[in-house]
Amino acid sequence: MIIRTKLKEYIVSNVLTLSLCIVLLLFFSVTVYQASEYQREYYKEIETTEIGLAKTKDGEVIVDENGNVIRMGGKKTSSNSNTNSDSSADGTLDESSDSRSGSSTTSDSSKVLLAMGDSITNANTPNAEMMGDNKSYSFSTGTQISSLYLYLNSIRSVTPVNIAISGSTSTSMISNQLPNVSSYNPDFVTVLIGGNDLLQYYENPITAEQLEANLETIAEGIKKDGRRIFFATIPDYNTMRSAEFCSELRMPGEEVFLPIILSSYNQKIAQVASNHNFTLVDLYPYLDQDDISSVDCIHPNLSGQQKIADRFKSAY
Repeated sequence: MIIRTKLKEYIVSNVLTLSLCIVLLLFFSVTVYQASEYQREYYKEIETTEIGLAKTKDGEVIVDENGNVIRMGGKKTSSNSNTNSDSSADGTLDESSDSRSGSSTTSDSSKVLLAMGDSITNANTPNAEMMGDNKSYSFSTGTQISSLYLYLNSIRSVTPVNIAISGSTSTSMISNQLPNVSSYNPDFVTVLIGGNDLLQYYENPITAEQLEANLETIAEGIKKDGRRIFFATIPDYNTMRSAEFCSELRMPGEEVFLPIILSSYNQKIAQVASNHNFTLVDLYPYLDQDDISSVDCIHPNLSGQQKIADRFKSAY
């Protein structure tokens, strides 16, 4: 009788434990799914609306921040938006004021600085008060820091255009940014890409050779006689993520494999820049643990953005 009672208690106890485990597993699965859906929708929204570009079967459509169509298939259309300002509040080009297309320019026309890249070029989440993209703080086209744009504009009239898309890799840049370059006929181009290739290395490794092939495609698509192109290496994430507040976010063995991958990636970036006589902007040695966002330990903070801007200005 005692044995039977104990056996019954044991069974009941294990059934309750198993039920609890199942409930927790279901809760975890739902949470992960919702997080994944949020991330997908976030980047989907960025890729379709963040830079004011959209694609249709009839070709490229460019819209301003109010949703007004400015150019279709490279041709400018009328707009009801204000055309008295050359740039929007975030420091990027107001499309309604841009009349450049093809290769025709005039001697007194404004030069165009085009920024290509990922969330670093968009100054994404530098701190807890500035979540998401903050293009006005971009090292390239920003107006709220001492950017490359403000430096160039102090020498000559320059219009900044930022077509960077947060989340971009060297592969996606070929499809989501490269086709738009000719629409702006830029005089200066900044390219900083590879950080997301690095971040996804665990799940979907991009070899240094694959990165080089992608960069060659990008280089061939943007080079043009008389155009000044800046190619930047990837910052030293190993040192940046050594900040104490990043300790819990570092992956096992990160301090070993990050320097190896970074070195191989940056060698390829330098090689492609050399192949095409681009200006190489070496960022690797210049950012440290004081220059990384305390929010995600991935993006440069405002200090990091300024250091990147200073490197680009020095390279000019």
